[in-house]
Amino acid sequence: MKKCWTQSATCFRECIRKWHKMYPEKELSQVQLDYLVDVIMTWIQKEMERG
Repeated sequence: MKKCWTQSATCFRECIRKWHKMYPEKELSQVQLDYLVDVIMTWIQKEMERG
């Protein structure tokens, strides 16, 4: 996931497609957005704990 953060939103949508099967040609639903926010916040928390 780190590589996507250093790239662009396009790369991020590609990562979402690859790992979470949410395709870029479709607008994300609120449920999908909530899920992705949770994934990102979990990743941030783990990164902060890692130091």
